[in-house]
Amino acid sequence: MEEALQRFEGELRWGGGLFNRVTWQVRKASPREACGVLLGYQKEGVVWIQEEVPAKNLAQGTGQFFLDPIAWMKAEEIGAEFLIPWHSHPGGCEFPSKEDEALFEDHALIGIAVLNDNDLLLRLWIKS
Repeated sequence: MEEALQRFEGELRWGGGLFNRVTWQVRKASPREACGVLLGYQKEGVVWIQEEVPAKNLAQGTGQFFLDPIAWMKAEEIGAEFLIPWHSHPGGCEFPSKEDEALFEDHALIGIAVLNDNDLLLRLWIKS
C-alpha cells in the first residue's frame, strides 16, 4: 500500500528572527524557488525550529530547485534532532509536487513556503 502525504498539524515555533529570515529569502529569490534546511527538535508535542541554513538553488530554471549539498553538510555539522529541507513555491501552491514527493525517500518531513498577500505560509509535510 502506497503511503500518503499529510500536512503536519502540530504546533510549530520559530527561534528568534528565523521566520523573518526565511520570508526575506523567499521574497529575494522570487520568481525562482528559494531553499534551505531547517534544524529543529520536538519537545512536549511542539516542533521548534532552532536554526536555518540558507542554500543556493542550483537548478537552472524557475519552477524547480536543487538544494546545494554544501548547505546540507553545514546543517549536519551544526546538528539537530532533525533536519528539514524546505523550498518555496512562488506560484502559491502549498502542496508538494510529484518531484517534491521524491524528497521523502530521504527525509521524514519537508517544508514548502508560499507567500500569500506578503505573508509567509510554511507548511510541513509528513509521510503517513
